[in-house]
Amino acid sequence: MASIDKRYAEALVDVAELNGLLDAAQSELGTFVELYDKQPEFMRFFISPEIGKEEKKVTLKSIFNEFESTTLSFIQLLIDKDRLKNLPGIYKEYVDMADKRKKVLNLKIRSFASIDEAHLDKIKEKYMKEYNASDIKTTISIEPTLLGGIVVQIGDRVIDGSIKGRLEGLRDITTKMQQLKAI
Repeated sequence: MASIDKRYAEALVDVAELNGLLDAAQSELGTFVELYDKQPEFMRFFISPEIGKEEKKVTLKSIFNEFESTTLSFIQLLIDKDRLKNLPGIYKEYVDMADKRKKVLNLKIRSFASIDEAHLDKIKEKYMKEYNASDIKTTISIEPTLLGGIVVQIGDRVIDGSIKGRLEGLRDITTKMQQLKAI
């Protein structure tokens, strides 16, 4: 499913970028996905095989008549191809791809305690420079099990500056040294 989600997301990102609508398409898809996720009747209507595709598209246009034609056409395509159930995954992929094209960096920060604004600004500044980003989105979670420090995740890269991580690193080194001595 993920490859299907990526293909559809990439197609929409390409068209939206070409028309200068990356942010508008993201916002509009987000609105649709939110209703889709939170309103069971809404979701059932749009994925029901008993309701015709044309009726779904007419309903779509009447409810979301303020959406850009690019977004409406995309959702209609998903209706035609019976891929509307993939929309939450497509939306996630779209956000990731659009952020990359706009050079927006997504930082996930896990911290032992809350981070003050000044410290957070320094962290953002450091990674904006390192990744040549135009903007940064941050998600912060508090994890007392870290014992101190922070862990920063950017995509697949993890920078562990926590005390727990350092202690685990020391334990691994000690274990390897003991194994070498036993040889």
